[in-house]
This record gives sequence, C-alpha cells and structure tokens, in this order.
Amino acid sequence: MNVTSHEIEIPTEWSSYLIASSSVENDYNATHGRFVLAIVMLPPSSGFNGSHKFADLSFECLGIGECILDLTDTMLFDSTTGEEISHEVIDGYVVQNEPATTLHIDPANAYGLIDQEFTVNVSVSNVVDLFAFDFKVGYNTSLLNCMQIALGEFFSDCYIPIKTEINDTIGRVWVVGSLTSASPSADGNMTLVALRFRCTGLGVCALDLYDTLLLDRSAQPISPPPYIGDVNGDLRVDFRDVVLVAVIYGTELGGP
Repeated sequence: MNVTSHEIEIPTEWSSYLIASSSVENDYNATHGRFVLAIVMLPPSSGFNGSHKFADLSFECLGIGECILDLTDTMLFDSTTGEEISHEVIDGYVVQNEPATTLHIDPANAYGLIDQEFTVNVSVSNVVDLFAFDFKVGYNTSLLNCMQIALGEFFSDCYIPIKTEINDTIGRVWVVGSLTSASPSADGNMTLVALRFRCTGLGVCALDLYDTLLLDRSAQPISPPPYIGDVNGDLRVDFRDVVLVAVIYGTELGGP
C-alpha cells in the first residue's frame, strides 16, 4: 500500500507553530514506506489537554494481504516544562481481501413516472476470466413493461447472443450470451446488458436478479472464493467466528 495524500490538523490552541517535518516516503526501503510528522508549538500559543487528531492519511491498496500501521519514534512534550510526556502507542492494522465477484442491477434504485421510460444495467464487478453468462430478471407486470434489451460493453463484435427474451406475460427478462472462441475472456468491471422499462402503474417493485450463472473460458462457474470458517461473512476467519459458532453450538436449524 502507498500513501496517496495526507492532511494535517493543527490544534486550535496553537496560534503559532512550526511544521518541522511532513513527508511521505512510499519507497523508504525495499519493503516499507513511511510518513513523518513533527510539529512544534511556538509562543505565545498554549498547550492543550484532551484529545486531538493530527493527521488524516489516505492509502492506496496495491495487493492482497495484511499490514501493520506501525507507529514508531513517537514523542510528546509538555508545553511548560519541555519534558517528554509518557504515553501508550497503539498501532493500526489493515487487511486487504480479494474483492468478491458480484452481478448486480445498476443503479440499485430507479424511479419513473407513468408512461415514462428508464434504463438499468445488469453489470458485473471484480470478475476474472468471464466468457459467458446466464441470468433472469423478474418484475411486476402491473407496474412495468420491458421495452428493450441492449447488449453492453462486454460483447463488442465478438459474441454469440444465445438468448435475449422479454416475457411481459410473466414479467421476466432472460439473457444468455457468450464470447466467441477467438475472443479473449474479460476481467474487471463491465455492463453486460442494459434493460429499458416503461412505467405502467403506480407502486414499488423489485427487479429480481435470479438464476444467475457466470462461466469462465473452461465453462466452469465463477463465484467468490471460498473462505472456510468465515461464519460472519467479513472475509476473515478470526475469533469473532469462533464466538458465533460457540453461541449456536448444539442448537437445531430453525430453533431459537
């Protein structure tokens, strides 16, 4: 990870001060970077009691893994005596997990007036080696009619539109598509299709994305990586998961 920006906050009691150092060294050595901050209060300012935040740091995560934010060489001084103030140092900790692949409606919430039309995308995020997909979108036919399915940026010229079906009788859009064998598979974030709807009634309805399937070039399903033991779904296996297991240990499915 690298520091991309930082902002210093000076105590309001310090009307006069000197910033002796404020530097970012992302390549401090072969494996680590560092941020250095040194501020000196100058007369006629007075010291302060209580709490204060001296800096905000923004980071860019460059890879998957864990990292300690190691707060070192810290010094605090008494404004009256100049003696060093004894203090406890508490480091920070950062965990960067592999982002999960998601298939989603974008935007998640759409609004329209009767007899007006709006468009939503069915998009995929954080995908690797995407080659084909299959999904359905359900909707309330008393409120909406689907007018059009437009292929998104995923397909360009090298695709096979296997199915693009609108069934307003049951309120379902069904889309199946694949790249051609000569086409490279896709990575990252992209729009698969755009769906245009017309509002036909007053009310609220879900755009239900279901029966979804993403396939890689080997025709294997693409899904988020398994995290064995991750009970609470935070993409980490830690003591919190152990506590949750202990709480429900010995209970039966559906029981209190």
